[in-house]
Amino acid sequence: MSIRRVFLILFGLQLVSIGVFNTIDPDMWWHLRTGELIWTQGIPRHDPFSFTVAGGEWITHEWLSEALMWAFYRVGGLQLTALGFLAAATSRVRLVTSVMVVPQRPVSFSSRPAYCLSSASLASRYT
Repeated sequence: MSIRRVFLILFGLQLVSIGVFNTIDPDMWWHLRTGELIWTQGIPRHDPFSFTVAGGEWITHEWLSEALMWAFYRVGGLQLTALGFLAAATSRVRLVTSVMVVPQRPVSFSSRPAYCLSSASLASRYT
């Protein structure tokens, strides 16, 4: 079985699972609200949500993904948000497999920054 076929099967299974499973990540709504704040007021520098440290310094390190989440959510709800992040994840996997799985083809200089960015993005999900 080719890597392309495996990729397409996994992609299809992921699409099916989007419609079957509910959103169980409690941070999803926090990210959406922060994304809305980013679109309406800019990137927050102070914590607008907590009671105990209201107004405390807040580093919004996920600002870009939260802004994208809110944009996807406004246009198409949770389904489009999930599809958008599914497309981002599958493109990262595709990039990594195209660089690492095919040893006969040398890694070009232009693909190394993309590979490093993709690897860092995947690693950040598990730390």
